[in-house]
Amino acid sequence: KENIRYPKKARRHFAPGTEHRLWAKFVVERDGSITLIQIENDPGYGLGKEVIRLIKESGNWEPALQNGRVVKAFKRQDFVFKRPG
Repeated sequence: KENIRYPKKARRHFAPGTEHRLWAKFVVERDGSITLIQIENDPGYGLGKEVIRLIKESGNWEPALQNGRVVKAFKRQDFVFKRPG
């Protein structure tokens, strides 16, 4: 939450207090790296790009386990942006 940078384009377009919930889907590989990032409902104005930046900068994730084995897994994560006043 503290790493979110509200884009200047969105700040100019959306009214103060406006809230947007974006859904990102991606794959956590067996080594914990992130691939295939997609934004499901990007309203534009840089919000989707900011979500992608946040995911890429988050570092490696803990990979999934299935039957005691490390496997790659699909992940869906929401991000909430609230236009500052």
